[in-house]
Amino acid sequence: MKTTPLTPNIGKIDSTDDMRPGLGYGGVVNLENFVRQGGVLIVSEDTSVFANTFGMTPGLSVQTPTRLNAPER
Repeated sequence: MKTTPLTPNIGKIDSTDDMRPGLGYGGVVNLENFVRQGGVLIVSEDTSVFANTFGMTPGLSVQTPTRLNAPER
């Protein structure tokens, strides 16, 4: 991101245009091809659901916890 009045602390060293619109369908296809050709896709939390939804993770099932205990220190 770039420095703006809304984000004055961002983009001081490096910056890029806002890329939040996402991968798009073409990006998903490219990522899927990368994985099918042996590329390693490291996922965490929401990205595991994304990868599973698009069939990039055979053998993976995503479970949503019904009770999560994360005490503060």
